[in-house]
Amino acid sequence: MIAKVNGTVVSAAEVEEETKAILSQYEQKIPPEQLKTMFPDIQKQAVESIINRHLLYEEVDRREIPVNPQRVQEEIEKISGQFPSRAAFEQQLSNHGISLDKMKNDLGQQFRVDSLVRNYVDKKNIQVSDDEVSKFYESNPDSFKSPEQVRASHILLQVAKDEPQEIRTQKRLEMAGLIGQIEKGGDFAQLAQSHSDCPSKQQGGDLGTFSRGQMVKPFEEVAFNMNPGDVSDIVETEFGYHVIKLVEKNEARQEEFVDVKDQIINHLLAVKEQSEFLELIKELREGATIEYSEQT
Repeated sequence: MIAKVNGTVVSAAEVEEETKAILSQYEQKIPPEQLKTMFPDIQKQAVESIINRHLLYEEVDRREIPVNPQRVQEEIEKISGQFPSRAAFEQQLSNHGISLDKMKNDLGQQFRVDSLVRNYVDKKNIQVSDDEVSKFYESNPDSFKSPEQVRASHILLQVAKDEPQEIRTQKRLEMAGLIGQIEKGGDFAQLAQSHSDCPSKQQGGDLGTFSRGQMVKPFEEVAFNMNPGDVSDIVETEFGYHVIKLVEKNEARQEEFVDVKDQIINHLLAVKEQSEFLELIKELREGATIEYSEQT
């Protein structure tokens, strides 16, 4: 036993499963060594998360909030529809040690909790004033800066790092020939479709819009120093040889208040709703009997 919530045991197996779920959220964002040092705190977080879930489940039972089978089925269909087939979906569940019945039960419980929380929050009549929105905008200017961006197309002739020099020279000559065709009025998009080794050739070489830091350095340095309509000389990167055509350039700018007002309102509402959810958890915990083992 790890803990007890109103007499219900929180088992080591539950904590292990919850800990794995939390770790999976962090592992793409935090280096493994740092994650290792955080492990004891993550385990404690897992225990508290399970306790809170037990309390929420008890409360939906006490209030007799019903399961909505239709909503559960619709969600199952939505999730399974993301897989090539129903069999592939069920196999994925099996791979993670989850039965379809357990998934349905978990979804049913989650929807009941959602209903509980929504009813609790709605009774608070949460609102965001114009003054709050204005103050947030003025206090967080960096959050509303649109960075410098460019839209570019390119043609790539791929060259491996260990390619013999004669092959590299041949590729450079080929790229020089393409640039010559462009300078004589050749259609950049058609040449990209015919010659580029990049998947973007399907779009005529169009890479879309990007900010600094999204492309390899040599490519970025050239692209951000071009003007719309310019075609570069040969640009060498780790991928090979490129020629770049700049389509559009947007300077960094501060987004106008009117353009982000709704975004700020939604953010402030979400913050207030989260605060009310934590207040609900606090109320449930204050009315509960929670016991921890000595090892927790």
